[in-house]
Amino acid sequence: MLWSRRFREVLSKLSSNSRIAYVHRVKRYFDWLTEAGIAVFPKEEALSAYIAWMSNAGRRESTIKSHLTAIELFYSSVDFPTTSGSL
Repeated sequence: MLWSRRFREVLSKLSSNSRIAYVHRVKRYFDWLTEAGIAVFPKEEALSAYIAWMSNAGRRESTIKSHLTAIELFYSSVDFPTTSGSL
């Protein structure tokens, strides 16, 4: 997977273990989006569907939060459109 330069910069500031965990969580999210046939944006809809899936799969709240933290870090480092259409 190709990561944006800004995301790589943010990751470089994390410890090795954190970097590995963040990359794994973001990759898992995108793999799930592909498997589920869900678009990356609007981000809010994609994240809501992922949260529902993890919850229904019995994932603990702490697991869901750790995934969301990594995914939000990724989204904040790239220029994806929002549902409001503003950039």
